[in-house]
Amino acid sequence: MQVILTRTFYSGLFIAVVPALVPVVALQHLRLQASQLGLVFTSMGIGSLLGATLDASLRSRQSSPNALTILAGLILVAVLVLMAIVPTFGCFCP
Repeated sequence: MQVILTRTFYSGLFIAVVPALVPVVALQHLRLQASQLGLVFTSMGIGSLLGATLDASLRSRQSSPNALTILAGLILVAVLVLMAIVPTFGCFCP
């Protein structure tokens, strides 16, 4: 239980970085306008809904909390890496 709580705590710290860095990456790196930033936040909301749906389906299959925490961490790493390397708006939103 302590391992799961520790992993969740640290992943929560890094998850808070994503919404904070999205405007910086979108406005500075991708040179988007403020109206396009709204579309970026909309795509983040849609991704959150899809992630919640995926989480609910994985929980219904009796996946362990440890496995779900590891999966969430891996997805977070993928999102952060993609935020760093994606060069265009069309690729950034998905």
